[in-house]
Amino acid sequence: MKTSTSLKILLIEDNPGDARLIKEMCVEAENLSFEMDWTERLSDAIGRLAEKKFDVVLLDLSLPDSHGFETFAKARDSAPNVPIVILSGLDDQALAMKAVQAGAQDYLVKGQVSSMIVARVIRYAMERKKIEESLRKAKVEAEEANKLKDKFLALVSHDLKGPLTSIMGFIELIRQDLQEFGVPEKVLEILDIVHNSTKKMHFQIDDLLNLSRLRAGKITPKLKFFDVSGMILDALEGIKFLARKKEIDVVNKVPDHTRVYADPTLFFEVIQNLVTNAIKFCRKGDQVTIFLPENERSTIAVADTGTGIKPELVKNIFNYLIRTTTTGTAGEIGTGLGLPFSRDIMEAHGGALRVESAEGKGSVFYAALPCVKPGILLVEDELEDMILFKKHLEKLDVDIFAAENGQEAMKILEENSIHLIIADIRMPLMDGFELLQNIKKISETNPIPVILVTGKAQETREYAFKLGAVDFITKPVDFEKLLQKIRKFLYETI
Repeated sequence: MKTSTSLKILLIEDNPGDARLIKEMCVEAENLSFEMDWTERLSDAIGRLAEKKFDVVLLDLSLPDSHGFETFAKARDSAPNVPIVILSGLDDQALAMKAVQAGAQDYLVKGQVSSMIVARVIRYAMERKKIEESLRKAKVEAEEANKLKDKFLALVSHDLKGPLTSIMGFIELIRQDLQEFGVPEKVLEILDIVHNSTKKMHFQIDDLLNLSRLRAGKITPKLKFFDVSGMILDALEGIKFLARKKEIDVVNKVPDHTRVYADPTLFFEVIQNLVTNAIKFCRKGDQVTIFLPENERSTIAVADTGTGIKPELVKNIFNYLIRTTTTGTAGEIGTGLGLPFSRDIMEAHGGALRVESAEGKGSVFYAALPCVKPGILLVEDELEDMILFKKHLEKLDVDIFAAENGQEAMKILEENSIHLIIADIRMPLMDGFELLQNIKKISETNPIPVILVTGKAQETREYAFKLGAVDFITKPVDFEKLLQKIRKFLYETI
């Protein structure tokens, strides 16, 4: 009875007789269901290894396009995780030892007892299957455990928030009433401590909820281009009282019109967390600086001259499962979740959050976003107009893609990241209206702003907007106005 699991074997053997004999041995073997690919050349085998998964490779060392140990080395490099059994006509102990030491599963001499060859092939292939299955099960179990943990965090956090909000409200009411009756100041201080502790717990629950939602994929970045310098000013406005209270100087060195491609709300959370954290660990007279690191145009750095981080804490500072939070220089107590949440936000953007710190000298946190340049697709069938459009668009820091009709434009959209489309209406094969309709039908391209261009005019304007165009311009084009529109739709001041 053959196994229900099919073993996939790649036989690399240039002798048809030997290849047929090995195939027959496998067919006659009990308890083996297999698929065998056979090739005579190593180059062909390397191609198959790249395209298909195999459980074991049977390899002759003497092939038309490769000889000796080099044959094994090339096969091993092409399939580093697949067991390779060498089949050789030479009983060469030195070569066998060298191959096994380099990673070969076995070295078998042709002419040995057939049952031994087949038994070993089955064993190695089945071991490979078992390892793959164990890894698959472990991955599934880990994913399920993460989902269960995130669901638990969300449920517990949600159930705790309501009662805590009520407690804070009642404490405030009690304090107001007691203050009117002239109770001792010590009693009011105790109530303030209870209120602050409850408030801290409320913030911690918010952080847990945010982490849970982000990890569960319920918070996904809504990416767009924007001027991050303005966002940083907004973040600093909300926390300047913290710096003023501790007499800490906060310096913003990020130039105006610094473009990034991110979710403004989520990236605001990151910058606010980093600056608040820097202030927390600064002493009177210290400084916090927000700047662009040299040669990292999409990275915002937050540096401080505060207490720094202990070396043993640095490696786990973004791990929300390991408590690394410490008390601030003015006794501030944090949740320990702000940095892990910020790290997860950056990774959701395809970026990273890293830190450099020297204990007693301060820290620098780097929020690195992917460097994305706006892509503008220009769809125009008139060569002179295409040249003119390109000449003016080159004034902007953008990538320009060009198509002569709607069909070409749709192919470009499939293969490239496009953030704005400027399309003429009158074109062959697929005109601007048809292109716009096709763009709006596809979920991936639907959000892309489309500006339509025409030599004729008013009666087509309403139809263009009805189909989903964000703007409509007529020829001859006022390019200064067009560039203003482009800046607007890219949420960017270039």
